[in-house]
Amino acid sequence: MRRLVTVFLVGTVAGGLCDQIHIQTKTTVYENPDFFGQPWYIPLVFGTGITLAFIAAQRFAKKMWPNEGPKNGAIAAELAYFFVAYFASATFQHSRPLLTVMLYMTFALRILLAPNTKTMVTFAALCGIGGTTIEIVLSALGSFHYAHPDFFGVPYWLPALYCHAAPAGLSLARRYPLS
Repeated sequence: MRRLVTVFLVGTVAGGLCDQIHIQTKTTVYENPDFFGQPWYIPLVFGTGITLAFIAAQRFAKKMWPNEGPKNGAIAAELAYFFVAYFASATFQHSRPLLTVMLYMTFALRILLAPNTKTMVTFAALCGIGGTTIEIVLSALGSFHYAHPDFFGVPYWLPALYCHAAPAGLSLARRYPLS
């Protein structure tokens, strides 16, 4: 339970800070911001989503690395790749076709480096579908909007951004198992 509380708190802070990249570049705009352009509950949404993904990643991470998990350097690299993808999603938001291709292609390259491709693809697909669905619902409820939406209020590149989070999530779940 202590580990899940830690994941929630780290997810709340990290998710809220990453979201600032999209807020400051006007990639996303919240309808009723309270704190640095975000409604008070958005960091909690990030914390909850990251915690649920961490729980789901446990089973997949054991398949990815049945014996020994990734080293600290590999985990740091996975986190860095995700942050670069996140930053790119804000930087290239006005070139959506290029950004979409770039994010999907770079994720495809990351899949080739995974120790278990099938597990990586499956977990990444769950992240892409789950995360995008949550954003579609929040957008439809009027919580926020993307400056350049393509389908159901979100951009085409969004599922790929969630896919980029999957390797880091799997690495962290294997390094810090719940049991």
